[in-house]
Amino acid sequence: MLCARTPAFSIILVLTQAFSARPVLPLDRNDLAGKGAGAPTALDAAHRKTAILELVDRHKESLVVVQLVLTSTMAFGGQQMPPEERRVKLDGVVLNASGLTVFSRSPLSSTKMRFGGASSDRSSEIRRDSQTKEVKIITNDGTELPAQIVLEDGDLDLAFARPKRKDLKLPAIELDSAAKPGLLDEVVSLSRLDTSCGRAPMVRVSTIAAVCTKPRTWYLLDRAAPTGSPVFDDRGRCIGVTLTFTGHGESEEQVSRRRIWSDDQGGRRAVLPAEAIVRTMKQVSAP
Repeated sequence: MLCARTPAFSIILVLTQAFSARPVLPLDRNDLAGKGAGAPTALDAAHRKTAILELVDRHKESLVVVQLVLTSTMAFGGQQMPPEERRVKLDGVVLNASGLTVFSRSPLSSTKMRFGGASSDRSSEIRRDSQTKEVKIITNDGTELPAQIVLEDGDLDLAFARPKRKDLKLPAIELDSAAKPGLLDEVVSLSRLDTSCGRAPMVRVSTIAAVCTKPRTWYLLDRAAPTGSPVFDDRGRCIGVTLTFTGHGESEEQVSRRRIWSDDQGGRRAVLPAEAIVRTMKQVSAP
């Protein structure tokens, strides 16, 4: 015997089918928008929040600190100043289980500025050079791993460090070379606050504001993350890492002026695509 469906029963049945059929995608914008079904609902927002929190939980242990001890020398007007040591802490991303970590190379770069005078007049030139004395990778439980820099690429602002220990199996973020976001796509970047805030994870939801293709591809975000931050697309794929982008045709002095006077290491913070990082990683020899 079949029972007639009441309006209340029909509503419950429709809601049950909708919830059971709903796909669980990391950050799929089509899913959140109901594929044209109208404006996102409170349920969509909750689903999106849950997906981002899962992304943070899955990758937060791969966000580390690269601590450098640099010996810096400065020359002004041809006069050499006494060398000094300084300690620099940078955000890094672990890329494989051996602990290979990528971070911004900008703090290692030499800086040169000139105050008036002819271009050949060294008396008006200030130059600072840095040599790396010590490298450590600090994991989120405070473990300090002695490391060494295994590769640098100044054009891409890339530096790779690897722990000296050979028996490590660290959680890593896999770069996805196939992930190529477009203009106005939404992305999520992950970073950590400093020790005064307990190195708590920090999340930024941003939009691709520009895609620069010369001299190479970079993604500029409307809310740039700190250098060394991995960035993920709406499917949870890592599209690249935030580094320092310098403009085409800029001189060493132009870059140096920004590096000295600005807080973004002398350039614009932008996302270097995963494809470029993976291609450069292939030059690193196996541990």
